[in-house]
Parts: sequence; C-alpha cells; structure tokens
Amino acid sequence: MNTLDVIQNLGDDAYLLTKPDIWLESQRQSTAEQLSRLVTELKSLDAAIAIKRSMQDKNLVAVKRLVMDKDELDQIIEIIPLPDAILIAQDDSLEATSQVNVWAADGYDIKNAATLRPSSYPHK
Repeated sequence: MNTLDVIQNLGDDAYLLTKPDIWLESQRQSTAEQLSRLVTELKSLDAAIAIKRSMQDKNLVAVKRLVMDKDELDQIIEIIPLPDAILIAQDDSLEATSQVNVWAADGYDIKNAATLRPSSYPHK
C-alpha cells in the first residue's frame, strides 16, 4: 500500500498523521475507555428496557422512595402494582404526579388502574 492509499483510507482523519505518537496513544486510550463506558451503559439500558416491558405485562411500576438511614437520606426503588403506586402518588408531591404522567406515556392505563384491586402494599 502506498502513501497516497494510506492517506485516502484515513479520509478526513488524515490530519492525525501530523500528531505526535504520545498524543495519538493518549487519544486512543481515552476513546477506548469512553467506548467501554458506553458499552456498559448500553447494556444497562437494554436490561432496563427488558425489565420494564416485563413489569408492564404484569401492571407493575417502579417507584422512587426516600428513606432515612443513619441520619442520611437514601433513595430506593421499589417495584409495586400500578394501583398502589397511583394511591401513593395521590398523597404525594408534584414529582409523583409527574411520575404518573410518565407511566401514562409508557402505555399504562392510568384511568382504569383505579378499578384494579390494590394489593396489600402498606400505604401512607
């Protein structure tokens, strides 16, 4: 392969040939780390999508709760039936109302959820 072929193969990235080797290696390592993080994030997103679809089939939703633990406020995620979550949201803040809108956008039948029998989940 001649020099012209190499430069043509690089296309718009031919400018990289003018960069120092140490810079190129640093950029390669940085890009590899970013790619690894993106792959991990993509796997998490794919898992969340699959879990949410399974939850939707069972009319379950994820609810964010704040709990005190040794003088620190911790956030936990609970999986509960939609009717229970709506009852909790009715007693809660604007953020909970916003979450109900998210469930509606995800395809949950919010209007008819009240007709479903709530479980024995302990409400406020």
